[in-house]
Amino acid sequence: MLAVIGAVDLAIASASGFNITFLGVLGVISLIAAFGVWFRKSWGLWVGVVSGIMTITAGAATMYGSAMYLGAPTDLNTLVLYLGLLIYTLAALATILYLTSRRSAFKPPSEGIRPK
Repeated sequence: MLAVIGAVDLAIASASGFNITFLGVLGVISLIAAFGVWFRKSWGLWVGVVSGIMTITAGAATMYGSAMYLGAPTDLNTLVLYLGLLIYTLAALATILYLTSRRSAFKPPSEGIRPK
């Protein structure tokens, strides 16, 4: 999920001509976290959690700003924007919950017990 969020962030930043700099940075951080999580590195877990928190913040702030500027959805485009932002934010929340529930999978094996 981190890789998908990172790819979406980079796609939106690219479509804006990288005028939305924080999304480009957030996309790169999410992809780095996805790499760490894929290889079960403990730093990947924590970078993923921080990335998720930043994604939730960005999604909620964008949703709030859009609602203040556009108001209630009166057409299909606005409705799709709000739904996309909601899904984006909920995906980040689900990622954080999943990563924190699976923390034990990222711990290094205990060094006291070694197979012979």
